[in-house]
Amino acid sequence: MQIDIAKLETFAEAQARRSRQFQSVESFRWFTRRHHDELVAAGAMLIIARRPWINPQPFDQVVASVGLAQARAIA
Repeated sequence: MQIDIAKLETFAEAQARRSRQFQSVESFRWFTRRHHDELVAAGAMLIIARRPWINPQPFDQVVASVGLAQARAIA
């Protein structure tokens, strides 16, 4: 897996860019805690210098995958 570190977003940048899906920082934090293993496995979340960084494209793919799975579970 190759990651372009120049495209990584800070936690705050990532939440702000996805404020329609995660209306608060706390909802964004909850999602990243709840789906930590999936995010790391997908290369969507990294820890660099003890800070979380978001890799935008894989992160959005995990969000979509989780949302689709939840929608299927309801139906």
